[in-house]
Amino acid sequence: MHPSDLIPSSSRPGAPTSEDLLRAGEASLVAGRVDEALRLFATAVRVDGHSSQALTAFGGALAQSGDLARARLVLERSLAADPLQREAWLAMATLELDQSRPSAALGAIDRALALGPMTAELLGILARARLASGDVDGARRAVDHGLGLAPADATLHNVAAAIDRASGNGERAALRLARAASMDPMGQSRAWYELARAGEPLDEAELRAELSAASAAGNRVRLANLHHALAEVLRGRGLPEALVQAAAGNALTATGDAATSISAQVDQTIATFDATYFAQARGAGLRGSAPIVVVGTPSAALDHVAGLLGNHPSTARTEAGHLATLAAQVEPTVGLPFPLGCERLERGHWAGMAHRYVELVGSAARGQRTLDVSAGNGLYLGLVASCLPDARVIHVRRDRRDAALEDLLMHRGVVDLSWSGSLAEIVEHEGDAARLMEHWRKVLSLPLLEVDAADLVREPSIQQRRLCEFAGLALPERTSPAPAAERLRVGAWRAYEAELRAQLPEHWFASAIGVS
Repeated sequence: MHPSDLIPSSSRPGAPTSEDLLRAGEASLVAGRVDEALRLFATAVRVDGHSSQALTAFGGALAQSGDLARARLVLERSLAADPLQREAWLAMATLELDQSRPSAALGAIDRALALGPMTAELLGILARARLASGDVDGARRAVDHGLGLAPADATLHNVAAAIDRASGNGERAALRLARAASMDPMGQSRAWYELARAGEPLDEAELRAELSAASAAGNRVRLANLHHALAEVLRGRGLPEALVQAAAGNALTATGDAATSISAQVDQTIATFDATYFAQARGAGLRGSAPIVVVGTPSAALDHVAGLLGNHPSTARTEAGHLATLAAQVEPTVGLPFPLGCERLERGHWAGMAHRYVELVGSAARGQRTLDVSAGNGLYLGLVASCLPDARVIHVRRDRRDAALEDLLMHRGVVDLSWSGSLAEIVEHEGDAARLMEHWRKVLSLPLLEVDAADLVREPSIQQRRLCEFAGLALPERTSPAPAAERLRVGAWRAYEAELRAQLPEHWFASAIGVS
């Protein structure tokens, strides 16, 4: 069936309207045809590029397809056009949860709640966010409220199953999952992945049976979730098949030649942000706003540092990696996209862009320091230096062998890690990241602190003090481990050494610390 066949006949013979395309796209989503919905929503955006509703629908579908990077950019564009969209804030909250950012999700939920009533959909997202934050009782209250409004909501039953497992009631959790599966197989597959990643015991035979059923149905996103759930189960037992299952899942969510595009971006960034650029930008930008920018490959180590600083009473983590939004201002300002357009920026531009960034993150208005954490932030450090010259940068590094293993096992449909489909891609990305960070060390005027994951495990209190001192934050009277501490798994690569040695360059084993 061609997508145009879904457009109501009442719209013909004229061209379909944005509303027609949105209705057809929603019907495709309900039927599980995510790719078809994407084409329809993308067409709706082309028909009416100013429609925030079309942008929100397109962003939500991109997230469902696993293209989280593009989903974030589209949703941010939608919210920039109309910040009073309840549906866009709910979509952003879901995206934050998909990328393991419960605090940011709660912030987006608050914005959505201020724009409308409490609904079962909102309560389902709220329950997920509270559970991910460790607030089991709060999650249970949200679920109970939501089920009172919508007893057949699959998301609520999935969250209820996770709560039951966390409370030690595995039998009731199994019943909840079975009921949710009958309502929403996609939601069940995602719930299984999240439970497996959290270390909950799952039935391997049942997962394999679901994989067979999903293969027959042909739903790529559901199949990817199940491959990664099985990979996490096998990873917990140290079995090499975990790598095979993760690779199969990531192959289903591939988004093109990402490694090549990243290499090209790094080349352009290094060429643009040279000594001449920084000489022109000297003394420009917005003083007084001092965000803490954390960079590094998506990993438990990055999450750990974000947790240590994000839990500080004087910081507020941004609802998203807003530096990408800062870079997105370049094209409308000078007519060329980032990074090429940065060569045309003038002194007044840097301060104006910085003001818009500060307004977007909102932390300054609450008297807190902005904590901007994203794996992609490394590309934007030159722009940060010229727009926000009081910023501080923390670079989180890992043993490259542990980083390679985590990258291979990570669900690229959940975390923006589109280049991690193979060890060859990981090697290429590591090289790109290494030369970009080496460039910043040579030319960047911002204070830069390098933190190693192994040190976070060996001496957590020392490293927390070091991080706070560098960021200019008082050490909290009471400290607690960051949520990701137990998942750092320093040295986990040794269980897979044979598989890694067969594909990684030998120099990766001669020098442990990489740039991730």
